[in-house]
Amino acid sequence: MNIRKVLLLITAFVGMAAIAAAQTTTVEATVSKVTGTATVKLLDGSIQVVTAGMKLPQGAEVTTGDGSQVVVQAHDGIIAIASAKTVISIDELSVGADGMRNATIALKSGNLASSLDPTKHSINNYKVSTPKGVAAARGTTFSVAYEGGTLSVTVVAGVVQSFSLNGVPLASTAAGNVSHTGTSGTTTQTLASVISSASSDTSATASLNTALTALASAVANVSGNNTSDVSAVVSAIATAAGTSSNATAIVANATASAAAILTQNNGNTNAAATVVGAAVAASATAGNSAGAGTIVATATTTVSSVSGGTSAVASVATTLSTAATTAATNAGTSVTINVANVTTAATNAVNSVSTTTTTTTTVTPTPTTTTTTPTSTQSNTPVITTPQPIDPTTVSK
Repeated sequence: MNIRKVLLLITAFVGMAAIAAAQTTTVEATVSKVTGTATVKLLDGSIQVVTAGMKLPQGAEVTTGDGSQVVVQAHDGIIAIASAKTVISIDELSVGADGMRNATIALKSGNLASSLDPTKHSINNYKVSTPKGVAAARGTTFSVAYEGGTLSVTVVAGVVQSFSLNGVPLASTAAGNVSHTGTSGTTTQTLASVISSASSDTSATASLNTALTALASAVANVSGNNTSDVSAVVSAIATAAGTSSNATAIVANATASAAAILTQNNGNTNAAATVVGAAVAASATAGNSAGAGTIVATATTTVSSVSGGTSAVASVATTLSTAATTAATNAGTSVTINVANVTTAATNAVNSVSTTTTTTTTVTPTPTTTTTTPTSTQSNTPVITTPQPIDPTTVSK
């Protein structure tokens, strides 16, 4: 009799599990944009080149090349950007009977930035898993990096919970903070302190720059012509970054990347001007008014690169400079931007990338006066997604 009851219970549980499984619909991710080159390995072992519009089923593993990025839409309002030299796989992508949107992306190495629509907080169940732990969020803008056995979580909006692989809580990382989980445990620092401590570490600076630029790009990719979310993200980065030259460069890169994407998506510079103004105003309010020129010049370069090249530079420089000074004034602070220097520096930068749209420019000024013309070198990274800052001593007073 007891055995019969046990068998009946087992049968009931199996039936319930089958019903639950049937009510969960597996879906596919969509590749929204590809910059540079990337490949995907499918479950049958075949390897294909990743292209915009491609569907990624569960189990698909994407590898990005040097200087490349892949933008993936997991669900409506959930965007993930795999940065250069990153390997991710789609571990879970489904919608439950109750409307819950489940997504787990495994980050095997590199950096993955994610933007989750906060208005869908109640139905988002999003996770980024790494060999070191899992970062979970519902309506947040954050970046996860896994390098050298260390899990790093950078948050600019909302809160991200991270757990060990066996479910032990590691950190609750709030906006403006970065948590690191390595062999010696988990630590949490403010973004400004991380930027400051990374100033002598080229690799750490590059990783942080990649993370924050990808975050701004992720939000810009889903914003359409609504600039409020993008402005909020670049403002949050500018407010938290601090006042060092490293901080200025990181804010400039993130802002310029978002501005170029908005220009491409909308066909004009209106949204870009709003976002640049927000970044400059936030930086100035945080005590970094000297960084205004760098932010405007770097954004002028990327925006011009996607909206007419050198012929557009003068107009773009004027538009973005005006927006920046106006936004700063409205915020109760002030900045001074040398529009002529911005135009000169951006023109040289755009010229250096005009023959290859898959490279960007590192401007290396040799300032003897405020009108010194900078020299330029090329690096193999995408123009829009990873711009390089223009030195403030060349473009601002």
